Amino acid sequence: MKPKLRPCRKSGCPLSHRNNKGYCDKHKELAGWGKRQKQLGNRHARGYGSKWDKIRLVILNRDKYLCQEHLSNGLVVAGNNVDHIISKSIGGTDKPTNLQVLCTACHRIKTATEKH
Repeated sequence: MKPKLRPCRKSGCPLSHRNNKGYCDKHKELAGWGKRQKQLGNRHARGYGSKWDKIRLVILNRDKYLCQEHLSNGLVVAGNNVDHIISKSIGGTDKPTNLQVLCTACHRIKTATEKH
């Protein structure tokens, strides 16, 4: 017996499917995103639990919620992202000397250029 015909889980997609992942053939790659998120684990499993929340607040206060990248160029820009100067994926730590506040734009640029 064939599986029941179901609507695609992609918002706005009018197509139906019989796949077990919930997406039509056009959007089946989206099923992998959920799998990747499960592999990464929740924020606590990745090391960003309540202990990180406390460290983050200390760093935000230390840097006065100012983007350190902009500040080094003489500009004052608000920041709310606490960044690992040396990424945790390559051995960086949560020590205050390895943490800095960045604005969202600077954090995105830095993260995009990092090698993991």
